[in-house]
Amino acid sequence: MRPSVMHHLVVLAFLFTAIPAHAGGGAHLVDDAGTVTPGECEVELYGGAAAHAGRLVLSPTCAFTALPNLEFGLVLARDWPGGSPIPGVAAKAALGHLGPIETAFELNLGYDPEGQTLDSIATNLPLTLPLGRRLTLHANLGLDFEPGAAPIPTWGTALILALGNRFEAVAEIAGRQGFRTRTQAGVRAHVGRVSLDLLYSRNLDNNRSHWLTLGATWAFNR
Repeated sequence: MRPSVMHHLVVLAFLFTAIPAHAGGGAHLVDDAGTVTPGECEVELYGGAAAHAGRLVLSPTCAFTALPNLEFGLVLARDWPGGSPIPGVAAKAALGHLGPIETAFELNLGYDPEGQTLDSIATNLPLTLPLGRRLTLHANLGLDFEPGAAPIPTWGTALILALGNRFEAVAEIAGRQGFRTRTQAGVRAHVGRVSLDLLYSRNLDNNRSHWLTLGATWAFNR
């Protein structure tokens, strides 16, 4: 496998820790335990830029009334410099509550278009705990599986603070064994059925880079 392809897969592995988080926002590092409302879909589009790198992600996700506790999504990610788009699929299942803690399980599959083979599998257990009327804690624990390597533990925590009815502030930290810890903070605005994100991040590409990300999520009935 060429180094450029491996670089894209490493970036996508980072993206996969957040992409299925459609209830929480694909641009976020840490997922919540919520799922898309049955009978609805969400389309997420977000892009980030650093001094010498960039990324663009498109991800539609739907939940069906016949399977109210499940959501299914597609992912198309591309990073710069160089390289072809990297596709993937994702599924998320709501597992219910453990006391006040809401739980879910995610499975994400990454595809290598040049090798034409399944190249990565990521699992994640999102947990959501309300800490008050306006403050919510999200936590993630997972494992990434790559060919020829031992499972790689992943983790993350996020605090979400509601600022009135339309705005939220987010602070996140996430890690993957063998890589630098990533941090992110920003705001989200809700305008009707569209949510807009503005986020500042460090180390998204494992190079201590400073990233600025803009994202939009549109929810609609099928």
